[in-house]
Amino acid sequence: AGVQKDLMRTTQPIPARKNTFMNNLLWFLASLALAFFIWMTSTAQSDPIVERRYTQVPILVELDSGMLLIEQVTRNAQVTIRSSQSITNVLLREDITVRADLRGLPPGTH
Repeated sequence: AGVQKDLMRTTQPIPARKNTFMNNLLWFLASLALAFFIWMTSTAQSDPIVERRYTQVPILVELDSGMLLIEQVTRNAQVTIRSSQSITNVLLREDITVRADLRGLPPGTH
């Protein structure tokens, strides 16, 4: 009887262990969600999203061989970039390419 009494002290019933596991899992998931929220908030504050406008960005026109561009109304474009401030601070107008791909289009106004 003494051995059986000691055995009952060291083991928990199966439902109690499952309940403890689920409780720990819920706390873990809640902690993970909170940590993610704090990380996103601190990242957004230290490197905010900003917009910057670049003017006079040249437009590169790509044509099929044998096609001629008779009149190009606009030779430059205005580009607005929305990115984190750390990227916008190092981005130059020369890093931006605007292409007008007219290959495969029939003759006419496009």
